Amino acid sequence: MNKKLLWLTDLHLDKVDNKKRAEFFETLRCEHYDVAVVTGDISHGTGVSADLAELARTCAPRTVYFVLGNHDFYGACIDGVNKAATDVCAIQGNLRRLGRAAARHFRRMLPLALTSYRHVWIATHVPPFTEAALFEGRQCGPLHLPHFSNISAGKAIRGISKAFRNRRVTVICGHTHCGADVADAHGVRVLAGTAKPGIPAVQRVFEVEG
Repeated sequence: MNKKLLWLTDLHLDKVDNKKRAEFFETLRCEHYDVAVVTGDISHGTGVSADLAELARTCAPRTVYFVLGNHDFYGACIDGVNKAATDVCAIQGNLRRLGRAAARHFRRMLPLALTSYRHVWIATHVPPFTEAALFEGRQCGPLHLPHFSNISAGKAIRGISKAFRNRRVTVICGHTHCGADVADAHGVRVLAGTAKPGIPAVQRVFEVEG
């Protein structure tokens, strides 16, 4: 049976006023989906834990998978944010944090996933392909790409996917705030989300194989 996957990215909840925040969480309560995935920049440093908890309570009993983005560490130490994310996952039973070290994780897990499934979904914060790293509608130049694209993760995903014909990989990501939809010849598609500061929104609801 197919399931519905709700995608969120770059919510920046620390910049949202009370009215828009209430409207956003009401949308999450009312939307029809089976699982939610958040691709980073949920909040700001010390607010990440509380905002993750609110997301989990709002979406419950549906599972919420998430990765952290660069803004989630601003104003706090990396170890502290990582511990806070781990602690809130232990408290909120429907909250799940995805892999940390992207390229290494993909090299270990993606071949196993592609062996078992015809279509594999990957959630990451930073776009893995330079073609999907856009700024104001244009592809980022060499000065910006180190900050806007995870090239090592992209190479790992592409390299592994070449060995698995008749399989598909869809990557959902954020970070740039500029939407992109890029596909290559090996069945890999990258979707980068669109975001506006102060206006959190649902990116899309996908139907995926259960």
